[in-house]
Amino acid sequence: MPPPSVSRAFVQQKVTSVVQANRPGDAVAKNENPSVLETLRMLARLCGACCYFSCPPLPSEITRKIAFHPPAKGQTYKLKEMGADGKWREIDKLTEKTSPTLLLEVKQLKNTSPTAYQKQLELITVIVFCQPNSSDLGDFLQPLSSISLTTLAHILEHHIYAFDYSGYGFSSGVPSERGIYQDVRAVYEYILRQRPNCKIILMGYSIGTTAVIDMASACPPNLAGIVLLAPFMSGLRLIRQTPDEAETTTCCLDPFKSVDKISHIAVPALVIHGTKDEMVPVSHGIELHNRLRNPVTPLILNGANHESIFNGKHPEVFSRIFRFLLNEVDNDTVRMEA
Repeated sequence: MPPPSVSRAFVQQKVTSVVQANRPGDAVAKNENPSVLETLRMLARLCGACCYFSCPPLPSEITRKIAFHPPAKGQTYKLKEMGADGKWREIDKLTEKTSPTLLLEVKQLKNTSPTAYQKQLELITVIVFCQPNSSDLGDFLQPLSSISLTTLAHILEHHIYAFDYSGYGFSSGVPSERGIYQDVRAVYEYILRQRPNCKIILMGYSIGTTAVIDMASACPPNLAGIVLLAPFMSGLRLIRQTPDEAETTTCCLDPFKSVDKISHIAVPALVIHGTKDEMVPVSHGIELHNRLRNPVTPLILNGANHESIFNGKHPEVFSRIFRFLLNEVDNDTVRMEA
């Protein structure tokens, strides 16, 4: 799914200064004493600048000349209107228009080439969303839904990648624990190929948290943080409803062993859980939070259940995620290229 546009992106960029040394044999011109002509030229430029800024000597005019430097008209865009013959014609002034409909045609600047824009896109942060077990992409792209992926991208001001697990939607294969782990890895590797310098946030909801934890525990490159919405410790512990905090070993037949992997995650991690969650008791989220190496303050939402934790009923959920993305993710995780 192509990522929706965002209004703001947090961009890290490394600027390299290149100093070129003179090669042997290159002529080096030294002029320690400037000529009288050069001195006169410098004085003339200085006098011209003083006259420009101080004539007339009005504060408003001086401020205008110092503060405002508009580009030449027509440098970045031109205006066109629809003529009587149905064709667009360029106009030089708004006072010349005869039609109420105008077309603003943007001119591409030399320093905003597609290559430069693509380079900027490679540096931003993106989110990979791993969905619950009873939904596919269509559920999270409903136009009238209170929280769709498009809405979420605008709220969080980040690009979002989403995908269907194997056997979901139009994806081939059959659903399986191993399959969802392979699916998220395939998406992650695709993003790294397309945007090798971007930061990646993994966000999982319900069973999607198991894919996030499995991926993050491998410490992949460019991972900057994870968000876990209603996570559970393991399959058998979930069936028992209450996790055993004293239990240190996991049965070999226990699926989705997030409890054994979560301590290997090095990046900042945010846990969000509702106190009224009947499908995944909040004790699972609390115990997983306690086992994190780099936890941030969790959001334990009083009164939220497994569905309302992420359906827009509790806006504080998205406010907490936004603060996490803005202030708490790992900003040093990306290896920048000169």
